[in-house]
Amino acid sequence: ICDFSLLHHRSVTILYLKVIAFKNNDKHFFFKRSKNGYGYFWRSLSWQEEALLRRVIAEKNTRKCYKKCIFLLNRTDINMAQQFVETIKIVNGKTQALAYHQERMGRTICKFFPSLCNASMPSLEKLINPTESMDFYKTRVVYGKQGVEAVEYAPYFIRNINSLQVVEDDTITYGYKSTDRSRLNALVAQKGNCDDIIIVKHGLLTDTSFTNLAIFDGKHWVTPRHPLLPGTKRAALLDKGMIQKADLTLEDLRNANKVSLFNAMIDFGEIEIAIENVHF
Repeated sequence: ICDFSLLHHRSVTILYLKVIAFKNNDKHFFFKRSKNGYGYFWRSLSWQEEALLRRVIAEKNTRKCYKKCIFLLNRTDINMAQQFVETIKIVNGKTQALAYHQERMGRTICKFFPSLCNASMPSLEKLINPTESMDFYKTRVVYGKQGVEAVEYAPYFIRNINSLQVVEDDTITYGYKSTDRSRLNALVAQKGNCDDIIIVKHGLLTDTSFTNLAIFDGKHWVTPRHPLLPGTKRAALLDKGMIQKADLTLEDLRNANKVSLFNAMIDFGEIEIAIENVHF
């Protein structure tokens, strides 16, 4: 348990603040007391935030840690509501796979924001207004507790991915398409000279940092049974019978011929990487 006080700071709207971090079921929480009384706010820490908090605790000097604590509080933003995003492809002025995106957004909203689950459920068909000039565009629909917060359009360019580094993380979770990608970005930092990563959790393949994947075993395309994020393109490919699900190990990856990466913006077959370019 860490218990220390901070002076008022113009970037923190609290005159008196006490922070207690404690571990319970592998989740970290914040408790705060403000001049307006007690309030309880909680969310999981990213690995960077946890590391910074541990440094603050270790130093045991409030004045010395002052700026670091303010950074930590600003970074975590205790009052910040969770945000999620749908990334939707537009080709020649037409939205793609809208039903799959609507289903995932609805599932996310019903879990995190049940008050919006019925009559207030946002409709992507009504929100997105593509024009004929949008030949290959990405639409980002950001939503949270108040409903849809932003609809953004931008031209899309497929990244060149020619090599992959295998990284392991047994605690990472990303089951819903959150705007907070801090854990994923931390793993990407381990890619070395490769273009992206393959994330292994409990000995099984999951995803890259931004796509689902499938491996070709010489006969079939097989995708991990438990990806970090069940993508909309993956769902469509499974529905069409173009890929199969299975628990895939590192040995399966080593014995494969190639790896295909795909997501809402990247079609199946557009990015394929020979197994010789996967680094273990």
